[in-house]
Amino acid sequence: MMQELKTSSQLFGAYLHQDWADEFGSDDEAVQAMIDLELPETLVEASREIREMLSTQASDTELAAIMTDEVGCYFDPASKGQTYREWLGCVLKQWAR
Repeated sequence: MMQELKTSSQLFGAYLHQDWADEFGSDDEAVQAMIDLELPETLVEASREIREMLSTQASDTELAAIMTDEVGCYFDPASKGQTYREWLGCVLKQWAR
């Protein structure tokens, strides 16, 4: 693993797992569920992990591999016309509200 992404893995693995679309109508609904159901401290720690990952020079291909293979996130931001870096930035903004 690029770095420790334990909290991010717990969140994304729980809400945006392989069958996430069976539970949520969109990725935004899944992210909102994280906000509604998780402790604020959990979101703060996951935000720190994501910001640290985004501070690297990882390519979008590398970020995709990390998010899918290591974090367990099965949402593909390309479906919204976004890169992983852009989408994760949007997730961080949602968590910060």
